Amino acid sequence: MPDLARMHLTPDVEPDLHHLAFERFVYDFIALESPKRPSEEPVDVAWSFIPKIYRAAAKGSCYRTVVDAVAYVNYANRCHAPQAMALAEDCMARGINLISKMVADKNMAASDETLGSVYLLAVYENMTTVQRKGTFIAHQHGANALLQLRTIEQFYSNPVSAKLYDVAYSQMLLANIQSAKRPQLKERTNSENYIPRLYGDPNAYVISLISQEANVHAQWHDIKRSHTLPASRLELQKLLQSALDLDMAFQAWDADVPPTWQYQSQLNTPEARSKIDAKLQRLIFDCNGAPREMHAYPDLKQCWIWGFYRTTWLFLMRDILEMINWMLRLPIRVPDTVNNDAMDGTNSPAHLDDMTLQIQYSVATISLVKLVDKSCSAVSNYFTVPLRKKENGDISGMRGYLGLWPLGCMDAILSAGLIPDSQDFFDSPEVYSTPQALPYMHTGPHVPVIMATPPQEASAIVPDTYASAPQFSELSKLPPKTPIERSPSPNPSSPQELNSPGQTTSASNTTAIKGHIFDSSPAHPYDQPVHQLQLDPIHSIDVAARREWINTLLYYIASDLGIKKAFYVPATEGYLQKVKPRVDSILGR
Repeated sequence: MPDLARMHLTPDVEPDLHHLAFERFVYDFIALESPKRPSEEPVDVAWSFIPKIYRAAAKGSCYRTVVDAVAYVNYANRCHAPQAMALAEDCMARGINLISKMVADKNMAASDETLGSVYLLAVYENMTTVQRKGTFIAHQHGANALLQLRTIEQFYSNPVSAKLYDVAYSQMLLANIQSAKRPQLKERTNSENYIPRLYGDPNAYVISLISQEANVHAQWHDIKRSHTLPASRLELQKLLQSALDLDMAFQAWDADVPPTWQYQSQLNTPEARSKIDAKLQRLIFDCNGAPREMHAYPDLKQCWIWGFYRTTWLFLMRDILEMINWMLRLPIRVPDTVNNDAMDGTNSPAHLDDMTLQIQYSVATISLVKLVDKSCSAVSNYFTVPLRKKENGDISGMRGYLGLWPLGCMDAILSAGLIPDSQDFFDSPEVYSTPQALPYMHTGPHVPVIMATPPQEASAIVPDTYASAPQFSELSKLPPKTPIERSPSPNPSSPQELNSPGQTTSASNTTAIKGHIFDSSPAHPYDQPVHQLQLDPIHSIDVAARREWINTLLYYIASDLGIKKAFYVPATEGYLQKVKPRVDSILGR
């Protein structure tokens, strides 16, 4: 490899740098299908459509220009080549102009080149801390519109379009969940005639679950952003029931996956860790806050699908806990304003009493703690699962790219104050030593405490400043938290202090900022627990230690695997100065 530091940006150098950058990008992000994979097992490829479309595209075309931009920025990050970063910015500027022209052309707008180009714009932004204001959401809106230009029959008419559709559709759902916006596309329900081997596959069904949570999450945040607070618990009853039903569906998917989708789990012991590269062992497993278990999946794609599923489930459990916290601050119903007929049968407010809601809250909290532990146990396998034709000592960038969202979202949940902190058991043992709450708690499937009701109609989205704001601001302009703050303690404020029946106090604050960069919107005072939980210490997490572990991995992903957006959490949450020396020491820097 030439010494790029001694080179200048001249026409003679650029072709060599272009070749190096493209080859590095293929190594980092393209996973080819294993030739020994049984036909009945899930496809284990990743982004294999990118080089196929690239070869078919004309030189200087929009798609080639955007791919070159992503390849250059990846090379700049992985190989510390500032010349490549300059080329990346130049290609991206030209690519955006070319995309505008392609979108304006009706025929070109419905092509794989155009959809692939818009998809890669979001990939580019995850690789750099230089964020163009509002572009991420703009790119996602553009991808959503492009997905609607073709029918599912057209997408599945050839393998390349089908793979592109899968990743673009998944990215759309991820962006919708993260920003609490409803998906604009219907679920994929008519694909059995075109990909019969995949229809009925757990991958297809889990996408349906994720799409349903995107809708529930958007409805819940519509309420949180509304200018009028709910007047009673009855107004949240239907949405909570939908969330509880969906939680049971998530549990059923986990319990019923076929053998080809199952993973192996073992305790995080020195013997189990000894089979892993020494640096990764110290970085991921042999450190403060590391999970107690280690998961092993058959391939990276299944790692990603399980991670997508669990992270979405985390959003659902957080939504359920926040809904219950709101309901505990509201009256069961507003006297003399509710139709008496609505109080009979399945809608009886007896199911919304404090005790019932507190029991459900305890059960959901236990599930959330277990889910966070499982999610952390799974993340480690992103870095260790075997990849075909990849060197063990040269970690490919795709491993870090797939871990960014799960890790960032888990840190946001841990910082939200909804997870019982094991350190609080030592600070105030008398609060948690009461065993009377344990007999009615269980760790099996949830039993809905509210009777089934018809689906709630989607309400109109209330305009707010966050709807048009970028998900991430420029890193240099974000003020970091100086001390590492512990999670907020439960807020015991009484309902009367926060809201009175029939009061129309605004629930939204258009000037509020998000407390965590991976939150969907600014926190609301009602989100916090009303009472401290009486749980067994095993249903808790050392929040500070686990967050240090998560931020260690995020810093590693950003500094060594080139996914620069991963810098945002440790930089803004006050962990950068703590995790950077440890990672640098382990890696010999």
